Amino acid sequence: MSDKKKLPQKPVHKPSQSKEFVEARRVHAETKKMKKLKELNQEYDFVKKNNLGKKQITKIEEQINSLTTKSVEGEVLPAGTLSKQEYFNKLHKIKDDIKEYHIDFAVFMNELNQNYGREVKNPDGTIFTRPSGLTYSEMADELKIARSSISKWIQIGSHRMIKDNRNELPMSFNALYELVTFEKTLMKDLGNRDGSKKFDSLLTNNIDAGMTSNEIKELVSIHDKRMRSKKKKEIESKFHKTDESKTFEYTEKIYNLPELVKTKIWFNSIVLIPTEDQLKHWKSLGPTTYIAEDFPLHDLRNTSHVGSVNIFIRVKAEYLDVVFLCLRAWGFNFRDIFIPSNKEEQLISATGDYIVIQGERGKTPQYDKPMNIVSTDSEDIMKYAEKISTKPNVIIGEVIKRKEWTICIDEPAR
Repeated sequence: MSDKKKLPQKPVHKPSQSKEFVEARRVHAETKKMKKLKELNQEYDFVKKNNLGKKQITKIEEQINSLTTKSVEGEVLPAGTLSKQEYFNKLHKIKDDIKEYHIDFAVFMNELNQNYGREVKNPDGTIFTRPSGLTYSEMADELKIARSSISKWIQIGSHRMIKDNRNELPMSFNALYELVTFEKTLMKDLGNRDGSKKFDSLLTNNIDAGMTSNEIKELVSIHDKRMRSKKKKEIESKFHKTDESKTFEYTEKIYNLPELVKTKIWFNSIVLIPTEDQLKHWKSLGPTTYIAEDFPLHDLRNTSHVGSVNIFIRVKAEYLDVVFLCLRAWGFNFRDIFIPSNKEEQLISATGDYIVIQGERGKTPQYDKPMNIVSTDSEDIMKYAEKISTKPNVIIGEVIKRKEWTICIDEPAR
């Protein structure tokens, strides 16, 4: 039997079908189906009208049903109803379209501003002004959108992530803007170069098209916590390095707060006697960050790795809410409250009475039994502080000369 070489088979040529051709075939098939349905309905009416038999009617009904229903995974669907997969396919496409529309809107908004806007940001960060250019208000009025959103759209449209990571970006406007502001935060905290590198890494490894603005905010929150922790460690390290090689010599000098902060002496016991004007002022400031900026008492705290730092604040009971704001502002936790003794069985208002609130930071000392302060006099509070804490000590707000206590008098807030 002789070996015969197999001739290579000629590939079958399948002509490519254009979209127009496919659509024409679909229309033809649909027209043919509708014509058949019309004929079956006429036949059905004739058979039923003339009572030509139930078997014949059933046969025609089956033929009609076969043309007006479809079966998907064994389930018969009514005419015009999409399958689950068909719904998902359409929704995926719409979702992608929404993202594309958002991105395109941002890109064209940026181009509009670059070409016709009144204020245009140059690559080097400088602003070019076009006196006759469009203002944000004019753009907003024309597009019927909020003026405040114009700047956000422009920032999104001008960001490099649009070019480099378009497919991985979230679909919502809020999420896109959160990303833009996140990079600014990273650049501020880490420097322009390292911040941009960190942002690019997050885009590649942590950001995907399905993320919401809240999920991006969570990433921002994680970064903020890390930065606060890092800053805290750096400050405490600086405190320790400075404090280990320094022995504080007490002087008769009476400091004000800025002068005392500059000495870089950090205290384990702080007694604060604020005036009513100061308390009212701190209450008016509201957020604790404003109180900390106005009166940076936290800059006098020692580190609290092995021991505790205590603060005692004497106020009238009516200012208790302000004291809790101050404790948070200066980085202390509430520890205890000392009130005048009341031998009456009934409860009485303490609004006009002086009380002492103890705040604490760090390791809590263990007492054999609760201790009391003899009175609300400043010197009695100082004596109590000496019992439960260690020096250095400072009293702020009154001149009480006591051994190994620094004195600080700060002018009441105006």
